[in-house]
Amino acid sequence: PAKRGMAFYFSLVSFAMVVAAVLGVGAQLPNSYAWLIWMTSGLGAMAAIAGLLREMVREASSLNVTLKFGSITEPAKLRHAMHWMPALHTVVATLALVPSILLVLSFEERTLRVAATCLPLLGALAILPIASERRTHLYRYFGLSLISATLVLLFWADLPVAWSVASVGDAWIFFHRAFVAFVLLGILYPLVVLPWLRNEDWVKPLTHVGWFTLAIGITIGCVMLGGEAAKVWDTAAVDASLATKWMSILAWIAVTTRLLQFAIRPFSLDRFASDNTRKLAVYIAEVSLALLCGSCYFHFPDLFGGLFVKWWPIVVFAIAMLSALIGHWLRRIDQHIIADPVWQSSLLLPIIPLAGAWWFHPQQAEWLWASWSGYAFLLLTAALLYGLHSWLQNSIRLRGLAGTLMLLSFWAFLQSNPSLRFLEHPQFWLLPPTLAVLIFVELNRSRLAPSVVVAIRYLAVIIAYLSSTAEVFLKAFEGQLWQPLLLLVLALTGIAAGIILRVRAFLYCGMTFTIVALLGMVWHAQQAIGQVWPWWAFGIATGVSLIVLLGYFEKNRPKVVAYLEKFKQWDQ
Repeated sequence: PAKRGMAFYFSLVSFAMVVAAVLGVGAQLPNSYAWLIWMTSGLGAMAAIAGLLREMVREASSLNVTLKFGSITEPAKLRHAMHWMPALHTVVATLALVPSILLVLSFEERTLRVAATCLPLLGALAILPIASERRTHLYRYFGLSLISATLVLLFWADLPVAWSVASVGDAWIFFHRAFVAFVLLGILYPLVVLPWLRNEDWVKPLTHVGWFTLAIGITIGCVMLGGEAAKVWDTAAVDASLATKWMSILAWIAVTTRLLQFAIRPFSLDRFASDNTRKLAVYIAEVSLALLCGSCYFHFPDLFGGLFVKWWPIVVFAIAMLSALIGHWLRRIDQHIIADPVWQSSLLLPIIPLAGAWWFHPQQAEWLWASWSGYAFLLLTAALLYGLHSWLQNSIRLRGLAGTLMLLSFWAFLQSNPSLRFLEHPQFWLLPPTLAVLIFVELNRSRLAPSVVVAIRYLAVIIAYLSSTAEVFLKAFEGQLWQPLLLLVLALTGIAAGIILRVRAFLYCGMTFTIVALLGMVWHAQQAIGQVWPWWAFGIATGVSLIVLLGYFEKNRPKVVAYLEKFKQWDQ
């Protein structure tokens, strides 16, 4: 009976192929046409037998009486056929895929190219009816892959003959159609076909193949955009038809929507995905949204001219600020799956204009951001954005980053003015940031380690005083008095701050640089009058002051010792 069943199978397939061959010879068709009809007949017969076998398995008793197949419809023989037939059909369908691709790319007539796409479809129909058992998921994957190949070939069928493509730019349309086809499959399989079937046996294959085809589509889309950025495709994207352009845009919108749907409201097999996987989908959706903007730019470059090109960094900053507010709102309504990626992305977005301002130089822009004055504004905007983040998140690290960017913005502004550069006025470069660091550390000293607070205090104060000292000696020979006076004021302010705040670092450094300021003033006076007597006067006055101070200490020793004991309890 088993041999009779196989004989029946091969007889039907052979009969169909022989009839097709006879018809091809009788009609005197070209060899390629005859081969297409011959393969279509064979795969069609296999698909018919697969459907018949499936119905035999389901309705073995009634069909046996109706068709009078005899013992070949016994359950054991049918189970045996269900074992070897899917494997055979899979091999034949896979082999038939190669000539199908060649015929679609080589036929000149559009009707014949469309007919050639039927080969993988018939191969899928020869596999899927007998791949209904739970243990045969592999055959379902093969069948769905053949259906996917059918759609891609169908999208290629109305294009010019591939062998007539003369340049790489002409091949762009083939990549474009494959991109749209795979994205469409990635949407149809899980969101349309699976709810329509309502069959648990198809949940895993349709979900997995759907994600796989979507991943292939995204990859092809990235390759297309990369080639357009590298000008590999020439002007293919700009010269494409309006329908083709909208197909690209809608495909990227579909990718973004599918990823967000998976993250926000997964269903079926997607419900078992972890939170990290769903957050990763949000990140990829954000990237696909950026790729959508890139696709719009390459298809419609005129829309990105004028004000957009001139103010593009501000547009990116606005998007980053909007993302920060949306992320904060989503956290408040407990939507952490979307909130966390959106929030993290808003932290990374400012890097784009800060880095891109130096290499993106559109010719149609009247004003570029690569100048120091323009870049200072960008740094200040980024500082305000990260300041908003630090306020919303109460993060000391983001506050530090915002302060650093504000310092860089101030330095960029100084660099834009030739008379305010570092070697001209180091005090302007170093004094404001050191004072800002001191204020920042004092306001947040409860969150920092005591050793870190002490180290930063000494380092910041010494840098502030050294910058003023350098200003004194750099300008000492120009007859200007304000530099040593400013150093003296800063030193006395440091002493007062040390006494009021009870911080020894401020007091020590203030007293030290008070002496330095006095020396600078004496040096300034000596250079101004060309005499040495200011040094003698300074030395005598210093000696008298030391004698008076030592006498006071000796006379009031108990008070001085008590004060020193209290002084030891001050902060370092």
